[in-house]
Amino acid sequence: MTNRCPLTYEECGEKNRPRKNDFLEYFAKKRLGLTQKSIDQTLNRIAAACPKWIKLIQYSFLSTAMRHQYLKLLETRLCVLMM
Repeated sequence: MTNRCPLTYEECGEKNRPRKNDFLEYFAKKRLGLTQKSIDQTLNRIAAACPKWIKLIQYSFLSTAMRHQYLKLLETRLCVLMM
């Protein structure tokens, strides 16, 4: 597991998963009625907070196995949002 956020398509891998656009079009725009500006600001805040989340998980009192699982989950979710 790396200490940085996976923010590129190549790092996420090509699998049959929901894409960023699927999530943003359906949930953010249609269901929540958010503007593109507010969506962009939120994604920027998420990307900026990512290194802090990784550090918090790494220095937590969780077992090594649980830390690894949380970091893997964070990486997976960020891949969907940031590609």
